[in-house]
Amino acid sequence: MQSYHDSAGAIQREFFLAQKDADMHAAMDERRAQLEAQGATRFHRTKIGRNDTCPCGSGKKYKQCHGR
Repeated sequence: MQSYHDSAGAIQREFFLAQKDADMHAAMDERRAQLEAQGATRFHRTKIGRNDTCPCGSGKKYKQCHGR
């Protein structure tokens, strides 16, 4: 086990984590570009509040209908 006072080890760990993060973001960007080239679109879900009307069309509040 390496000590936290080992500056060379700490620098290597930071570099490894930064490289891993950069690789992950590059892969995500590449996949996003592939999906957009295929015609995929992004969408965002809107959160349904407990007191909002239920999206099923019953007219009830979400918490009394499907929120259980």
